[in-house]
Amino acid sequence: MELEDNLDSSRDGLEQKIEQMEIKYYRAKEEKAKKIEELNLSSDVSTNYESVLFTCSTLITLKLDIGFLLDVPKGVFFPNLKTLHLRSVVFFSDDSVESLISSCTSLEDMLIEKCHMWNISNFNISYHLLRRLTILYSEFVVFDFWLIIDAPNLAYFKYIDHVVARYSLENLQTLVKADIGIFNNSKLLLSCEPLPVFATMMELKLGELWSSFKWAHWETRLETLLSSSPELEQLDFDQEFLSSLPDKGNILAHRINGGKPSTD
Repeated sequence: MELEDNLDSSRDGLEQKIEQMEIKYYRAKEEKAKKIEELNLSSDVSTNYESVLFTCSTLITLKLDIGFLLDVPKGVFFPNLKTLHLRSVVFFSDDSVESLISSCTSLEDMLIEKCHMWNISNFNISYHLLRRLTILYSEFVVFDFWLIIDAPNLAYFKYIDHVVARYSLENLQTLVKADIGIFNNSKLLLSCEPLPVFATMMELKLGELWSSFKWAHWETRLETLLSSSPELEQLDFDQEFLSSLPDKGNILAHRINGGKPSTD
């Protein structure tokens, strides 16, 4: 009996020491995390990163390429974060996205690639310092959600994705370059809503996803697009689109040159 009591006592003491070691380890891990400036996580395994991730207040660059549910609580603060790249993450909710954006008070460069929007009804990217925004190949169950962008200092915008239910593009007067490729583009170009005015955009690239769009629909909408971009100097089309045009290619050149006959 005495031997069993001694064994139980030793076991309890060992468990307490292990618990104390674990506490010290996690505290040290958290303290180290507070000093990290660049974090690049890439994994196919669903792991709980939040306990460390949301304590990295010194981060300048954060890149996540991991298939896990990103639930950002209110009160998280990344005061120094300038670059945020998210790949393959699952956004938890509209509020979580808002908490993420509002926590990055110095954000300049944001990339969202192959992220899951299953739980989203309003994807709101509103931030006054944002300079570069890239959205690529989002994963949806349905496309019935709004994409809201309000970025008064945005200079570069790349969007290659499906058409969503509605777009709200505000304060993009500083946009200089855009690279656009849209699946199901007829839904967008045939809509009744006016296109936003890009007052400072000088370069626009329309990718290969536009090549399936019929010229009969293009003619009017292209003119509208050009009139919405008064400073546009360069308009690039995918070669496949240009080769698919009928004889009306001269009309395209005519409109791009501001009504002057093409010399090519």
